[in-house]
Amino acid sequence: VKYLEALRITLLVEGEGSENAGSLCSCLGKVYEVQGKPDDALRMQKRALGVYRRLCGGEHPVVANVLNRVGLAYSRKGLLDDALKSYNEALGIYSRPHGEDHEGLALVLGNIA
Repeated sequence: VKYLEALRITLLVEGEGSENAGSLCSCLGKVYEVQGKPDDALRMQKRALGVYRRLCGGEHPVVANVLNRVGLAYSRKGLLDDALKSYNEALGIYSRPHGEDHEGLALVLGNIA
């Protein structure tokens, strides 16, 4: 409930495209995931993904992190092809600047397994 209130205030003050809005959307997605609400989790993670893509561009590690969360939400909904697509995009982002030595790679690969 506090995250929803924080998001409401952030949207009023900073707008949908702010970094804080993206962060709060992602946090809400994690909360919904733990609560067993995969539809809400996916909606919030996709919202966060849109914010971060606009702010950081498509190749930023934070985008890869949220893509991993989107993949988890798809997986929990049984949409495994969509999950794999998100995971593979995240892997590509992590591996381009860092090669095989980025901790995010291990996280995503663990989720694929």
